[in-house]
Amino acid sequence: MQNAKSFRADRMRRMRKWVIAGVALVVVCTVGYVLDRPRMGTVEYHKKKYLEIVSGSFDNWVRIRRYAPESIANMYRRRQAKKLRFHQDALMKLAYLQTRWFVVTNRTPDEVCLALTTVSPEPQFGGYFQVGSTNEVGATVARDEMARWEKVIVELDVR
Repeated sequence: MQNAKSFRADRMRRMRKWVIAGVALVVVCTVGYVLDRPRMGTVEYHKKKYLEIVSGSFDNWVRIRRYAPESIANMYRRRQAKKLRFHQDALMKLAYLQTRWFVVTNRTPDEVCLALTTVSPEPQFGGYFQVGSTNEVGATVARDEMARWEKVIVELDVR
């Protein structure tokens, strides 16, 4: 009888050790996950959210356009554009993105912007290009990539 009791007690002790080890593992993983995430308001956070919107928008947009009424599709498009502007403005305030206007003389700004969508100097972070006045192209890109994009725009204007 005493052997059976000591056997059960020994088994319970071993089981307690495994339960404690499992709980400790869950706690360590949770703390690691929480600390590894980019903090709200940092460049990493806004960059991650910006890229999530840009990469997922087209697929979702096609699905919504196909199956949802037009009013819902328009509402989704406006909401995504608002989120994109928010994160882009935050990246501008954090001095990660920079906007610069280039004067084009040999081609129209529309032609240069269209060509920019097909040519890419392999940026780390995608650029946003817009047509300004009659001969301006605006580039909003990462600060450290502006020189590369400037070369591409000048080259596209000369072609």
